[in-house]
Amino acid sequence: MASSFKLTQILIAVIAATVALSQAYASNLDQDLDSLGGNEQILQRAEAMDPHNRVEAVQNRTVDLHNRIEIGGNYGLVAGGDSYLETQNLGLNLDYHINPHWSLGARYYSSMNTLTPEGKAVFNNAQSTQQATGNFSVPAIDSPLSTYLAVVDFYPIYGKMNLFDQAITQFDLYTLGGFGKVNLTSGQSNAYTAGAGIAFWFTQHFSTRFEGRWETYQDQNYQGTRNLNAVITTISLGLLI
Repeated sequence: MASSFKLTQILIAVIAATVALSQAYASNLDQDLDSLGGNEQILQRAEAMDPHNRVEAVQNRTVDLHNRIEIGGNYGLVAGGDSYLETQNLGLNLDYHINPHWSLGARYYSSMNTLTPEGKAVFNNAQSTQQATGNFSVPAIDSPLSTYLAVVDFYPIYGKMNLFDQAITQFDLYTLGGFGKVNLTSGQSNAYTAGAGIAFWFTQHFSTRFEGRWETYQDQNYQGTRNLNAVITTISLGLLI
């Protein structure tokens, strides 16, 4: 519950920051294109030719994603994985946008680990047993330390939205897949990931991403190797150059 509340606070802060930045940069955008009514003249001409039919128009993108580089920082919460660990990630994103539909990227995460209530209970019980009998047994915890990933993103759907009546924002829904390495207390393991997210392009140079990923890798315990699966929710702020 604490992690969910913390993520909610961060989401609110990110949205507030993006609204403020959108207003600050609004003067740099083409107001005719960057509005929900940007194709008003096209609609009027089309309706004049055939006034009895409803006419729909699809707007072009206002943020150019051809041959662009996106650099950002991210914060993530991890669900699943080792049941004795609660993990948070801080990291960096790097994406090369080939065109509006495809990008190649790299991800780096540094992990911060604490014991879950279940983990604390196990270790407290072991400490009490040691004091009473001189013997104790605790589970082997193979903590994730850092992660490196290479990813491919596909953006099949884009649109625009009215953000609190303060700005019109372009967004893309995307999917991703990737491969990399996880550095654990016991050593290094292969990692595979897949997920989806939404990317907001507030100006020609400012972006925000909300992303959910499944990630799997192997760790070590007393019984040998085991497969772990985790769901990682990430918020990132980026700069397009």
